[in-house]
Amino acid sequence: MAELTLSGTRGSSSRPVFPPITEILLVEDIPAVRQWLRTLVSQLFPNAFITESATVHDALAYASAMRFHLALVDLGLPDGSGTEVIEALTETQPQARSVVVTIHDDDGHLFPALQAGAFGYVLKDQPMDQLAEQLHRITQGEPPLSPSVMRVRAASGVSSDSSSRPCAVSR
Repeated sequence: MAELTLSGTRGSSSRPVFPPITEILLVEDIPAVRQWLRTLVSQLFPNAFITESATVHDALAYASAMRFHLALVDLGLPDGSGTEVIEALTETQPQARSVVVTIHDDDGHLFPALQAGAFGYVLKDQPMDQLAEQLHRITQGEPPLSPSVMRVRAASGVSSDSSSRPCAVSR
């Protein structure tokens, strides 16, 4: 596999640059997808320690025992919804950026994740380089959003330019 490289910043920006991402929680139940995501984040954040979980239960245990800068969370897990993990991280580790990584691009999944405190929402079915670019935006303070998710947000009147966590999402 070719190594991913992302060059510098795109122009000047007044957005803050976040501290280096060195602790990552990866919550995904499908082993092959978890490995694919691990490879991706290892290339994007080469100095990061990655903790993996396949269940809500284990992810919540890690979240209570460790501190994370970034959490990549699947929504459909064998013992519940990834939104439970996002809610827990939002409450106990407000500095952590939770990003949903899923196959679901509908508002029935998007809005509950945003209400739980998700900072970003990306789709697994896009090319790796596109997903890498979206995740790299975190270091610039920008929420990573897949194009189809941005369309859902725009159609619902939710701003895609905000880097703060939404406290409520209305239609």
